[in-house]
Amino acid sequence: MDVRAIYYTCMADASKYRLSATDVGAARRSPFSLYCKYHADRARMDPPDPFLEALSTRDIEHESAVLTSDYPNMEKVTYETPEDGFMAALKSMAVGSKAVSNLPLFYLPEGMHGYPDVLEKNAGGSAFGGHHYLVREIKAAKRIKEHHLIQAAFYAMLLDHIQQRPPGHFMITDGDGETTRYEYSDYDILLRESIIQAGRIRDGRNRHPARCQGAVGGAICQVAPLCKGGLRHGLSRAGVQPGMTFLLHSRGSQGSVEILTKSDRPDSPCSLMATTLKT
Repeated sequence: MDVRAIYYTCMADASKYRLSATDVGAARRSPFSLYCKYHADRARMDPPDPFLEALSTRDIEHESAVLTSDYPNMEKVTYETPEDGFMAALKSMAVGSKAVSNLPLFYLPEGMHGYPDVLEKNAGGSAFGGHHYLVREIKAAKRIKEHHLIQAAFYAMLLDHIQQRPPGHFMITDGDGETTRYEYSDYDILLRESIIQAGRIRDGRNRHPARCQGAVGGAICQVAPLCKGGLRHGLSRAGVQPGMTFLLHSRGSQGSVEILTKSDRPDSPCSLMATTLKT
């Protein structure tokens, strides 16, 4: 099967910007950190966090163990550029490989791209012939959270565009090795809302995504300068004027961020505020 027609259709870059599954998940879990990712001064970035690096290593080790156990004969594909990797993924799916792992996918007419953990072969027609592929994500977390589901649903939508088949379901394997099936239709609306939200943040339209509660006249506090320093945990203290202290911590089921701010300036309309950061 010649996959060049599929490749050229998917690589027709007509979108304003590109969004990954990680971006869309962050739009639900931590919109402020997503803003920092695209609009902060990266030259002033905090050094890598050892704890986050340890979590990343754990994720990689867990994924590797699951792949070795469940797909012992899966061929490892090497490539030089993401575009080459995408072509390799298309060729693997066209010939009906049992599984495809960690290869880049693109659908640039919608600005979508990402690296799903596993694409599993299933019976049923698609652009690749009499078979199609389903998304399986592998997470070290023992409790699957909303942003994990949104990321997996994003990959299902992305794969839908590529193989020209509506997504039915996707799967997530947790840190205990348990694999759960999720119906895509249960997450379609939430996913689309998250894509819109991520696009607005990526576009810079949510430049100051917070409002002072109880401030004089409901004035909007300029929280965006917080991003101009380090990006530790996606949040920054740098760029704050002298005399102001910030306490940042996660709260809420959707990973919103609460900022408690105190300013020594008596004329500040935001001398004391509690802001739930949602966009």
